[in-house]
Amino acid sequence: MLLTLVASTSALAGFGAGGASKKATLKPKSQWDKYLKLRGKVKKEGRVAGVAFAEVAVRFDGEDWSPVGFVGADGVSVEAAATRQKRLIAEHAQRIYPAMRATGETSALQWGLKSITAFVDNKPEATSDEFVALSKIDEDVSEKKVGFEGIPDPTTGYYCMYSSGKLMGEAGRSDAEMGITGGKKSGEKRTGL
Repeated sequence: MLLTLVASTSALAGFGAGGASKKATLKPKSQWDKYLKLRGKVKKEGRVAGVAFAEVAVRFDGEDWSPVGFVGADGVSVEAAATRQKRLIAEHAQRIYPAMRATGETSALQWGLKSITAFVDNKPEATSDEFVALSKIDEDVSEKKVGFEGIPDPTTGYYCMYSSGKLMGEAGRSDAEMGITGGKKSGEKRTGL
């Protein structure tokens, strides 16, 4: 009887009872919180120590890069972090660039990044002026080690900060560019996610 039960369980393995597990789907709000937590690890003088950051962008083949936001990584490469965040980056790109949403195609989408070496006057300082196409990374990355912050989109409220009911900063600028580091400040509210 026991032998029959074991054989039945192993037969189900091919139908989803066992085998390789799928990566958990990343949630925008939790990844934004992770990004802000990682951003809080940046030293006061703007040095990036122990964590890595990159600005991310998307494009269709041959077109110009369109900035989408920032990724943060703790103990993994920014390339691996961007690869893990691809779905969130593509979703936000379609949100802030309506022309991308109109095409509905994400299969032709390319992801690019610029590594950030420091934050000068609380603004990210990238390694170069050009985005570099993201190579495929097969590294298994935990969602706890990466974060994503999109460019604020006032039309949907995604990645926007409000103080006393008023939108903070200028449209199209990230929290990092607006000088917002870490979690909530007194009277501020992060909404949209």
